[in-house]
Amino acid sequence: MPGYGDEAGAALAAHPGIDHLAFTGSLEVGRLVSKAAADNVIPVTLELGGKSPNIVFADADVASAVPFVVNSIFQTGVWTRDVGKAHRLTHELQVGQVYINNYGAGGGVELPFGGFKKSGHGREKGYEVLYEYSQVKTVAIQYGG
Repeated sequence: MPGYGDEAGAALAAHPGIDHLAFTGSLEVGRLVSKAAADNVIPVTLELGGKSPNIVFADADVASAVPFVVNSIFQTGVWTRDVGKAHRLTHELQVGQVYINNYGAGGGVELPFGGFKKSGHGREKGYEVLYEYSQVKTVAIQYGG
């Protein structure tokens, strides 16, 4: 639908023929999308506003880290030579993706992606996204007497 994002988005979100809403953007607009989804009683997947940090420990290979740190904002990199330290830290982080000594720019389609807390809910990509867009139906049939 052509038009400004707010006009097109509002029309789509309010349309009774929509079965699922997915939105990536600001927390403010995410709230509006959630309200529209609630009015239509449909599921919503949100990826909102949060930005993940890069954590560069003193023992990291800084020369390798710098080009990735400069270009990354969506996943939490961790840069250290101590993999045990990295695993302990990633357990504590509340973020959707963590890369250790690399940066994946969202990774491949097989890696689920999504926010934590008010950065959104639901997942995009990976097998997990199939659950967002699926409805489970049980059919029980009795054969014979």
